[in-house]
Amino acid sequence: MVPAEPARQDLNPAQPDIFVAGSLGDTPLVNGRDDLIATLDDLGLDGAALVFLAADWYRERGYPPTSPLLNLEGDEDAVRYYDGLDDETLISMADAGDVDAMQSLAARNLLFDPIVAIDWYKRAASHGSLYAIMQVASLYDTFSNTALDAFNTDEYYLSRLSELREGSPSLGEDALAWSLAAIGAGGEPAVQDGVAEWVNRMTDGMDPATIQRACRQSERNLLELAADGRARGSIALSGQPPAIFISRPATSALPCDDDIRPLVDTSLCVPHTIVDARRGEALLYVCMS
Repeated sequence: MVPAEPARQDLNPAQPDIFVAGSLGDTPLVNGRDDLIATLDDLGLDGAALVFLAADWYRERGYPPTSPLLNLEGDEDAVRYYDGLDDETLISMADAGDVDAMQSLAARNLLFDPIVAIDWYKRAASHGSLYAIMQVASLYDTFSNTALDAFNTDEYYLSRLSELREGSPSLGEDALAWSLAAIGAGGEPAVQDGVAEWVNRMTDGMDPATIQRACRQSERNLLELAADGRARGSIALSGQPPAIFISRPATSALPCDDDIRPLVDTSLCVPHTIVDARRGEALLYVCMS
């Protein structure tokens, strides 16, 4: 008997009706930093300060300066700085706890050795990088597609891909587990631009038992990351939400039997409807303690 498909978790539960700022009249169009600041100012808030705090929140969690999660242009100089460093310098910085150095090494090694690249992203994840957790999931998903090997003529790279696949019963299952871990760690501020839809695409053709095993593995992944942080005397994953974030309502829900309870608590964040120039209608959440 084929097990019944599990109930799927709603990623966008109803938000509490809490009044923390003014209200918006016509739905504003947000097309970059100036529009975002002006929209927040219209709510009677300090838009520039909130945008700065939110951008800092994403940077502290490993997102590159050019990350589009707030629909803002990033600091290209910061990206070029790490690109210009040699491997020895980056490794020294990474050993000192520099997450950007770890992720630069991951991106650089991706061209030569997929296993080393994933290991660097996992190391960055253990230092609290939500971006790195998502990158691990994305790479496992990509490398699970053996059809892409036909476009790669590097024998060493292909041998490392084979080694990676031999070390895991299913890279697709690993990809699902790490993507669910990213959702569990980052909550709605991290679940944007089709992440929920991507997660459900990965489950297409996957049997229910495998899906639930990945759900349980995602919890173990988070526990291991938290343990790594405690071993260094730090908190690897924080429950504090960003000052603001933009989220497009998900069209899919998660496939786990048990609801994933994100570490980031957005229960007191108040949504305001906007039109995001890149994503269409979206919600601008204001999270003020």
